[in-house]
Amino acid sequence: MTLISKEELATNTFVYRFALPEEHASLGHFTCQYLKFEATVDGQIFERFYHPLSKVADTGYVDLLIKVYLRNFEHQQGGIFT
Repeated sequence: MTLISKEELATNTFVYRFALPEEHASLGHFTCQYLKFEATVDGQIFERFYHPLSKVADTGYVDLLIKVYLRNFEHQQGGIFT
């Protein structure tokens, strides 16, 4: 998926809009379904699950609400995979 836009809702919370492979395609998800994202960072596998904000009938894109864990005194590296 390609990132189309990013809307800031709070200092660490954003709505990311991703393009679907086809302009007329819809995600076709059901209530309570989620998307699973996986990444390998320094040999360790991380998984994150997100519920789409976009409606089932929306076409061409999917919206995800994502909280970004920024670096701070308590967490020097921030979120490894946020």
